[in-house]
Amino acid sequence: MVRSVTGRRKLCPRMTTNKEANAKWVASVLESSILANLKLSAKSLKMQLLERFSVTCSSLTMYRAKNIVLNNLKTDHIDTYVKMKKYGNTIIAMNPGNCVKICLTQVPETNPRFERFFLSFKAS
Repeated sequence: MVRSVTGRRKLCPRMTTNKEANAKWVASVLESSILANLKLSAKSLKMQLLERFSVTCSSLTMYRAKNIVLNNLKTDHIDTYVKMKKYGNTIIAMNPGNCVKICLTQVPETNPRFERFFLSFKAS
């Protein structure tokens, strides 16, 4: 005897929560969006994450991810000033006759503070 099934088929809803989606991962996947617009809200970041990866996270995770990206940006910015002397020496080595002056103020127990950078190209 064969029984027939009546009614609609029941579908299980797709789960959007993922405990492995932590702030570090969110920061890595949404870094370009955050850097493109630093004033993005947590709500818009949540929407992007839901659209691109079908994953939801808490607002606190979004704030933490944004802070991770901004701190990385800040440290990258600070590290570039440390390399200013190397940059000036490279310009002089590659283009003899150029004038490069870098003014740094020595601060006790920290990196020197950048003040100004002067570059003058040799006229032909």
